[in-house]
Amino acid sequence: MTAWDDWLRKLSADGKGGLGLQGKPQMRAIDRGLPYVYVLAVGMDVSADSFEASIRAAPDAAGATLADFDVTVGAYADGVTTITLELTDIQTAALPSDGDADGLEEMVFDILWTPSGGTQQRFLAGVIQVSGKVTDGSGS
Repeated sequence: MTAWDDWLRKLSADGKGGLGLQGKPQMRAIDRGLPYVYVLAVGMDVSADSFEASIRAAPDAAGATLADFDVTVGAYADGVTTITLELTDIQTAALPSDGDADGLEEMVFDILWTPSGGTQQRFLAGVIQVSGKVTDGSGS
């Protein structure tokens, strides 16, 4: 599975993410060098709350994060609040490259949530993969 199976099992047991169906990461892979947008549909009103999200090489990895998502919280409508996570093409291109030539590099992410007037807590966490790119996309 992954180098972080115990961490992922604990997250799953706590209802904070971990592994999804059939042991797969919960968020779709990031395509290296391309913009990334992922929209979560949350079944409660969190529209007045704040969120932050980051990617690291491993949980508690020393040093700076590999990337910080731009997080946008949408309006609450029809029983759902959308939370949009975005990375620019420059951010995805700067993520660590594939070390074992299988086309994928695994990293970890988490999303921290601060309810309006409340205390910051983990909202969701897990593994996210970065998929290598073949075409350079420069248009030349």
